[in-house]
Formats: sequence, structure tokens, C-alpha cells
Amino acid sequence: MEGVAALEIEPGRQPAVLTGAGTLTCDHLIVAAGAWMPRLVPQLRTSLSVTLAASSFYRPDDLAAFQPERFPVFITHDEFQAYGFPVFGLPGVKLGVDVVRPITSGDDRSFEVPAQVGEASDTFMRRFLPGALTVMERSTCLITRAPGGDFILAAHPDCPQITLASPCSGHGFKFTPLLGELLAAHALGEGHPWQLPRFGLPAQAVDTAQGGPAAAGA
Repeated sequence: MEGVAALEIEPGRQPAVLTGAGTLTCDHLIVAAGAWMPRLVPQLRTSLSVTLAASSFYRPDDLAAFQPERFPVFITHDEFQAYGFPVFGLPGVKLGVDVVRPITSGDDRSFEVPAQVGEASDTFMRRFLPGALTVMERSTCLITRAPGGDFILAAHPDCPQITLASPCSGHGFKFTPLLGELLAAHALGEGHPWQLPRFGLPAQAVDTAQGGPAAAGA
């Protein structure tokens, strides 16, 4: 049901998703809700952090010089982490910088680009890529981070019929084909050579589910 918000998840032998358009049930549910995971799965509230990120697009003086065949995808670790992409789709170079991480949530996010991000991005371009200085646009996105910058691909602590998927931390997109295989194996109850223990539930989530100190302080 595209465009319909999930309001709540009910564990059970047939998990249910409560939406604004009604309730859906299934034999196995995969919850891959990104920045909304902490709200839909309270056991993950102490494990997942949601931050605002932003990127900028710059119009090159010479578009041909920034085409994929001449300009590579890059990442730097100088004063701060910066990453960029050649011209693709939009006629501009994309740049992202990691200089500030405002804490937010899927429901309360802002679409305003932090001033520090714009300043750091423009400074980087002037220093390293002076052939593309005209700002075309800036945009924001949300990054959901798991402990240690890893992924979560595990059964719900209260319901084995629900798989929790937070293959995130800002770099999960690189593993999309493999993640699809892993989640399909989870849903079908099958094994997979890349179902690694490191993708299990964080200790905080298990502690909360079992009524430990984290649950007591919630």
C-alpha cells in the first residue's frame, strides 16, 4: 500500500500492521522502516540513532569534465569526511560532508540544511574543485545508525514472525542485492552464508525486551 503510513505493529502468530487505511496481517513481516524504526519497534529506541544529513549540488563550468568517465566517486578523510559523485541525472556535482549530526526522528525532522554543512561544502569545493562553485541546490536526508555503524537483521525479540531490518548507518545501500537475499531467507526460515552474528539484535534491545535496566528506565 504505497503512500500509506504505518502507525503501529502488533506481534503475533500473524503479525499485523495498523495503518491509516486499515489493518494488514501476514505470515511473516519484514520491518524496514528506516528513521521510523525506533517508533514502530520500541525495543530499538536505545539502539538506533537518527540524524539529519545534507548534501549539495554544484554546477560545473565544464560539464564534460565531471562526467562519470572522467570524474570518479570519491571520499576523503581530511579535516572532515566528504564524499562526492560525478554528474549523473542532474547537471551538477554532488557533495556531502560530515561536519554535524543533528539528532532527530522520522516524524520530527527538519528540511533545513544546517549552516555548518553549507559552509563546509562551499569551502571544500573552493579548495579542491574550483571548477564547480555555483550552488544549484541543497537537500537533506536521514541516516539511521546502529551501534558500531553496523546493520541489524534479526528477529523481533518478542515475535519470530517479524524480521527487523535496519541495514543502515549510511552505507547499507551498497549491499542492496545481498540484503534482499538475507531478508528473503529470514522470511522463509532458510539459512544463508552471510547471516552473521554481528547483524543480531544489540544487547540494549535484548535487555529491553527481557525487562532489564533499559526497560525499567524507559
